[in-house]
Amino acid sequence: MKTHRRDIDGLRAIAVTLVVAFHTGIPFFEAGFVGVDVFFVLSGFLITGILVREADERGTVRLGRFYTRRLRRLLPASSLTVVVTLVASALLVSALSWKVLSRSAIAAAAYASNLYFGKEAGNYFAESSESNPLLHFWSLAVEEQFYIVWPLIIAGLARFGPRVRTITLIAITVASFVHSVMLANAASQWAYYSPLSRAWEFGAGGLLAIALPAGLAMKSAAAREVLAWGGLIIVGSSLLFIGPQTPFPGVAAIPTVAGTCLIIAAAVTERSPLGFILGSWPFQQLGALSYSWYLWHWPVLVIGTVTLGTTAPAVRLALVGLSLPIAAASFYLLERPVRFAKPLVAAHRPNWVMAGALIVVMVVGAVTLDRAADAQLDDPEFAALIDARDDVPIHLAFGCNLGDVEFLSDTCSGGSTDSEQTILVLGDSHAEMWTPMLEELSDELGFRYVIHILGGCNVVGAQPQIAVEACRRVQSQNFDVIDQLSPDAVFVSHFAANVEVTNAAQWQAGLDSFLTQAAERDIPVGWVHDAPLIPLDPVECAARRSIEECTPTRAEATALAVELREREAPTLDRPGVITIDPIEFMCTDTCPLISDGTFHYRDDHHITASYAADLAPEFEAFLTDLLSGTVQ
Repeated sequence: MKTHRRDIDGLRAIAVTLVVAFHTGIPFFEAGFVGVDVFFVLSGFLITGILVREADERGTVRLGRFYTRRLRRLLPASSLTVVVTLVASALLVSALSWKVLSRSAIAAAAYASNLYFGKEAGNYFAESSESNPLLHFWSLAVEEQFYIVWPLIIAGLARFGPRVRTITLIAITVASFVHSVMLANAASQWAYYSPLSRAWEFGAGGLLAIALPAGLAMKSAAAREVLAWGGLIIVGSSLLFIGPQTPFPGVAAIPTVAGTCLIIAAAVTERSPLGFILGSWPFQQLGALSYSWYLWHWPVLVIGTVTLGTTAPAVRLALVGLSLPIAAASFYLLERPVRFAKPLVAAHRPNWVMAGALIVVMVVGAVTLDRAADAQLDDPEFAALIDARDDVPIHLAFGCNLGDVEFLSDTCSGGSTDSEQTILVLGDSHAEMWTPMLEELSDELGFRYVIHILGGCNVVGAQPQIAVEACRRVQSQNFDVIDQLSPDAVFVSHFAANVEVTNAAQWQAGLDSFLTQAAERDIPVGWVHDAPLIPLDPVECAARRSIEECTPTRAEATALAVELREREAPTLDRPGVITIDPIEFMCTDTCPLISDGTFHYRDDHHITASYAADLAPEFEAFLTDLLSGTVQ
């Protein structure tokens, strides 16, 4: 007979704490997202155990019973979170964000958030998912997809016996792992969001559930304690070696998955030191609330920081602290009562009626918010903000990342058509955002420009892992394009956030290699240090507050740009390279967000095309020197 395992509830507490600490931005928890992987293994273990025991005892799986139990357990709390998030956003967040949120809510209602956000992650210029209060539903969607498909597989295998079932589940797990490694190494966003690349984590837990009754469980309390502590240490080590450039999940997820399996296999009791800790009141309470806290912490954090206009660490800590009693209220007043409600436990049909009603409520709420957004955005008061959001360079949609020089020259170019001088623009979107300035000066200085960039990709060969594969292709083409185009100069700029996600030595080595290859071709390089970065989305902020309240100090807006500039300065100090720092003319004591009616930013790190054009006079001397051939 199945007994309740307090150590698993304690492990849930650890998993949710890792995720919440990661989202809060607590130091040393930059890889706290592995808490999601712990949850996946736990789900695989528990659900497979339930299904396999039933299949062995009854020769089949009662799918209706299983699905209705999952509905009662998961859907009421998640539906409440979605609806409250929609209402809170309608009251506290501007209409500029409502349409994206409404689409996210519909995806959540359809158990498809991972597919929605996976698609959005493939679009570098899409509104940042990080500001979406329903982003975390991606992992819930992966779990829900597992809950739908896994029971069907086990039910289908029930007639073939335990041996065939085990071999099949091993094959599925191994195939998923190989798929995950391939996607992670290719830096595809689907490595993170696809249920196919995550299935092996559930499968590992499931295979453990099959193995334990077969004799894997150890009798020695001392051995179990060592095993459990070893597993916990392995999971904790993930926080140390997983970084922004680590392919994930893939091979990098093995320690988390293996460590979780070791803790589960150890099955420590409260008579052992670790078992006592995991079974203690705080761990048990937090474990019981883990699902609810996971649901509520992210919307409270995102909407709270937007409403308060700050992402200060103390504020983030206070917000996630506030989310815990909200989660407790959700658990005790809704989640637990519905889960054990007699009318729902007694029959299947009421569960499906309840599920249908909750899904309809979510969809109606999302559609209502979407229509409200249309009505609000028609207000002239939003006109300037909408214009700022849409004020992008004309080449943004043209896909200027192909190594085809003829295509680049025809489609991804601008400036003086009869000029004999050419500037090649390389880098990421922070180089492309300056092209309106180049357009403004091109006739006066007599040059044309050609763009070869891909958003998120620098020229030095160091970038976040999610962009590696695509960036390598573009980076490998840069000098092919240079050799074919024979430009008179190269214009480069990069997003300063690279300083947070790349290794300094690797960056400097890549920069040195790039500049050396340019020097070998006798091509001067114009290096534009990054513009200020705004702590919160200035357009969203301006929609809710005054411009003065949204204007950051120079120190707040330039910290990353200054750090990257200082990292690069020694390598850039060489003949053939000229630099310019836009901070010097974009900021005084503050970094203004608007001047002469022109918004400076379209989001928190891209300036508007109009503002870039307005800054042309500040770049005139820089470009004159760059094109003169006398750069020293």
